[in-house]
Amino acid sequence: LVLADDSRPKYHFGIEYGDNKLYAIRAGYGFPYDSRSISLGGGLNYKQFRFDYAFVPYKHDLGNTHRFTVIAVF
Repeated sequence: LVLADDSRPKYHFGIEYGDNKLYAIRAGYGFPYDSRSISLGGGLNYKQFRFDYAFVPYKHDLGNTHRFTVIAVF
């Protein structure tokens, strides 16, 4: 839930499926947004590393967004 002083509330929902130690597939939805609503992604775990990817489509000037994350646990 995102709540700003100058607008109505915006909600975010998501689901994740997978083996928590190996992989994950994710999907999310946010509303009411003019510029985006769905996000898709996934992640892989390999030894002490975690690799995540997310695709977020935007309808306006920003265009589609690809988010990459690498996490190392020591």
